[in-house]
Amino acid sequence: MKTQEELQTLFSMKNTPLHYPENVSTEERIKGAIMGALIGDALGLGCHWIYDYEELWRDYGSWVSDYTDPKKENEGGSFEMISKYRYDVGVRAGMSSQSGQLMQILLETVAVKDSPESGPSKRFDADQYIHRVNDFFEKDLLPSAAFETDIDVYNAHKGVELEHGTFIGSKSGIKCFSGRYTNEEVRHNFDVWFNGGKKNGRWWHRDSGVTRTSTSEGAQWGIALAALYPDPEELFYQAYDFLNMWYCDRAFVAMQLMYIMMVHALIRGIPLEEYENYNIALMDRMGVIGKQVNSFDDIQVFKNIMFLVKKGHLMEIVDDRFAPIFFGQNCHVSSLIPCAYYYALRYSHDFERGVLMAVNSSGNNMARAALTGGLIGAMVGLQGIPDRFITGLKNEAKYLPSGFDTQGGYLLHLSGKVAERYQAG
Repeated sequence: MKTQEELQTLFSMKNTPLHYPENVSTEERIKGAIMGALIGDALGLGCHWIYDYEELWRDYGSWVSDYTDPKKENEGGSFEMISKYRYDVGVRAGMSSQSGQLMQILLETVAVKDSPESGPSKRFDADQYIHRVNDFFEKDLLPSAAFETDIDVYNAHKGVELEHGTFIGSKSGIKCFSGRYTNEEVRHNFDVWFNGGKKNGRWWHRDSGVTRTSTSEGAQWGIALAALYPDPEELFYQAYDFLNMWYCDRAFVAMQLMYIMMVHALIRGIPLEEYENYNIALMDRMGVIGKQVNSFDDIQVFKNIMFLVKKGHLMEIVDDRFAPIFFGQNCHVSSLIPCAYYYALRYSHDFERGVLMAVNSSGNNMARAALTGGLIGAMVGLQGIPDRFITGLKNEAKYLPSGFDTQGGYLLHLSGKVAERYQAG
């Protein structure tokens, strides 16, 4: 046990200085944030949901360096039936997960101005977005919905058999409706849409019982809003309303909201050391503490992770691939966002290393990599993202509009349009 003097000396050791590239344009940061999140999502999809590092290394090697196909054989490892299912339904290297697909829908909504017939131009048109999501539910999710299936994530745990499995609601609930899914808030809201007769667009309304789940997709999708609104106050309220379309637990909404505001601050070039004071002043000016934001504690999560990185000698993580063991390997936003902050701060100048570290980190590496990619992408800008990650993005032809040959090219086009709207003020 160390003496008080030794502890004082250890604690007072010099901090690691933290910063990110300064000479990056706002347009580059916007494109970097959007593409970074989509790239992280697609990089994680092929090797997703493996909690056991030995199984991950057995199936994909000790370092996944690029997009990869899901594993097509089920050798009995945890969640390998999910990977095989993905492969069997046609998911391949470079494709987006369902989270990525829904982010594309949001990008398509906000990338263009409203038509003159729709009245005054709005940056985010909720009605148009709802229409697009309903269309996605109807034409993509419903045709592939599995109402009776042996794909049951709980039974991935050896020796566990549950009477009710993963049915969402009643007997007619949906178990597994897409090889690209993991996100519960979509499964819940799709179930409300299908079984609750909310196909008129009210799946998202509070009287529909929006899910209390704690997943992080709202934060990922919110990157598109962070890249759209130059005014942080306007962004705050729009992002809050948007998150409440999918979630109803205030704590999980606040965590995701703070992540979205963090990405926005990076797009604006706010220095890391100034972020806490910048955000506290902003929240205080708007009077949202204790209302939309539960407390100052929600704001301080980033500061706490920054302290950990600056004083890494106090709690050494021997290899950053193991960071989720410390933060939590699971799908909870309370585990994912702090770990994404850790990776972003550790690799603020190196998009490739930071995102691939998240991909190789076990558990819900797909969401973790998307969140990390959004942060580092906002810091380094599009110029800091290797071209192979953009050209390697793929999708089914039905998701590509005419005039575009590649998924990467189309998503880059959308991110550029969002940047134009941001710059227009």
